[in-house]
Amino acid sequence: FPDCNPIQDSVGKIAHFMVEDRKQEAYKSCEILDEHVESEEDYSDWGIIYRKNSQSAFLEVEFMKRDIPYSVSGQSFWNRPEIDTCISYLELLTSGFKSFEAFEDVYNGPNRFLGNTVISRIESLHEKTGNVLDSLIRYIQENDGWRAKNAETLYKCLEKMRNRRNANPGDILSDVVYEFRSLSR
Repeated sequence: FPDCNPIQDSVGKIAHFMVEDRKQEAYKSCEILDEHVESEEDYSDWGIIYRKNSQSAFLEVEFMKRDIPYSVSGQSFWNRPEIDTCISYLELLTSGFKSFEAFEDVYNGPNRFLGNTVISRIESLHEKTGNVLDSLIRYIQENDGWRAKNAETLYKCLEKMRNRRNANPGDILSDVVYEFRSLSR
């Protein structure tokens, strides 16, 4: 790339390389950083530019693996609400639907219009049952109206996930993203 030259040579050089995918790009970027930091440079002397926040995901993972300090101008990939919700869905699934904390992150992502009163009731049922799905079923059985219908929609989504718990994680995440998008509309 002939136009990839710094305006001032004293400021530094622009590095570029070709790789197959984003994972390799993150690995190679960190490899270059580590080489230069070993030779008396500092991480703060470096910057990586990308067009979309989604491109930061693999870089951030690689930075975390290598304990490379970093900051993101704008929003970190991992702090995006839909990513946080996906992670909470997976946490709920892997806990066997026992994690009420993960449920709290999931129940209104996307908005299912389950207010604090409903969640408090489900939480008190969870204290007895120890399982989010059992608590939702009991809430639905004890109530009627739109709140129970909204709770039932959430139950069906979680039950569908439970039935696919042996599927590969990519397929489960695809289901979560589909669910998130369809209910957000």
